[in-house]
Amino acid sequence: MKRILPVVLALTLSACSVVVPAQPTPVPPQPTQPPPPTPIVVTVVVEQPVVVTATPMPVMPSPTQEVAPPEPTATPMPVDTPTPEGVSSGIFVNITRSTDRISLRCPPSEVTFNLSVTDTYVTAVEFYYRMEDKVSSEISEWKHAGSMQDLGDGNYTFTFQALDVHPDLRPREGWLDYQFVAVNKYGNVVGRSEKFNRLIVYTIDCPQ
Repeated sequence: MKRILPVVLALTLSACSVVVPAQPTPVPPQPTQPPPPTPIVVTVVVEQPVVVTATPMPVMPSPTQEVAPPEPTATPMPVDTPTPEGVSSGIFVNITRSTDRISLRCPPSEVTFNLSVTDTYVTAVEFYYRMEDKVSSEISEWKHAGSMQDLGDGNYTFTFQALDVHPDLRPREGWLDYQFVAVNKYGNVVGRSEKFNRLIVYTIDCPQ
């Protein structure tokens, strides 16, 4: 028995002196790498640019212009030329005037003309006048003053006032020339009287 104890003790000490190999420290697991993202394929549709072609504007037809009705024929103005021989022969008779002087600002300020016609085709007599400046000798164009009043039986009368002279034609002192024109029912000239020149004095102010 005493022999066994030393042996057991020796074994025990031997067992204690045995170095137990160190257990390896477990390596912590590496973090799991997330899987790389799946690439997203984007399909880009490239459209061809559309070229817009300008459409020409349609040509609209021109509106039909209305044809104006013909205007009534105006009595032609006598031209400052001598009346042809024989045109007024025997048409105008008994031509008279009431005065040889008219003034814009003093009496007499008007002159009355009377005449008769012998042509039965005459339906109207037109009165024309022109002004002649005594100082500059300038002569205006003929102006239509109006139609003479028909008294019947081929007799006509017309009163012309100094105020009837166009403002642009009034000389300070001048002459009032005049002429009679006979027309038929169609407005055609039947005849003209002679031109009565420098027979009526015209003034703006009162004569001295």
